[in-house]
Amino acid sequence: MKPRRLALAAAALAALLLAGGAVYLKLGGAGPAARLRAAGGREVFREAATANGLAGTIRVFALPPAPDGAQPAFGPAGAGAWCARIPGAEPGAPSAALLFEAEGAGRTASGVQPWPISDIPPPDGLEPSFAATLAGSGTAAAVGSFGGAPIAAAAHLRAALAAGGWTPATPGAAAATSFFFRRGGAVAFGSAATRADGSTGWLLLRAPRALP
Repeated sequence: MKPRRLALAAAALAALLLAGGAVYLKLGGAGPAARLRAAGGREVFREAATANGLAGTIRVFALPPAPDGAQPAFGPAGAGAWCARIPGAEPGAPSAALLFEAEGAGRTASGVQPWPISDIPPPDGLEPSFAATLAGSGTAAAVGSFGGAPIAAAAHLRAALAAGGWTPATPGAAAATSFFFRRGGAVAFGSAATRADGSTGWLLLRAPRALP
């Protein structure tokens, strides 16, 4: 996979951390990819993946700017499909969407998901509600909710990384709620934040090599 495309996929996965509320581009029924294209989307990445225990395909679409005030959101886009819509970094900037579609019609999965990252142990107290692994690159991510504050969720993530032999790669990682760790040539990104509904969301992303 080209590094730039890996970075796009990683950025889209990372946006799931703040998922909450309604997806502001409404998707549903058959053909969510066609609906994204109809909204001006252009496919920039595609790879076979496993998400929430189902085999399928993850695609990333570049899209026109999102409505003012839109927040990152993640939700179902029909049976066996999930879509994340990510606003641009600033008003008027292009937005993006990540779409996962499971193989076979009518496939569904919900609840706590298997831990997807083999060389980072599952963090104590954190259970993923969404877990995905890209088949070609080995990039994997887990996303979930936590009943405490973001700083506490981040501490659980850091403890799991340390237990797996990973070391901090960003200054102040020991006290931050978003941080990078490294082990050999691989990189991991952890983050915890307050969602729009007041709950705490967390993310752990592991890529086999550093992202540009």
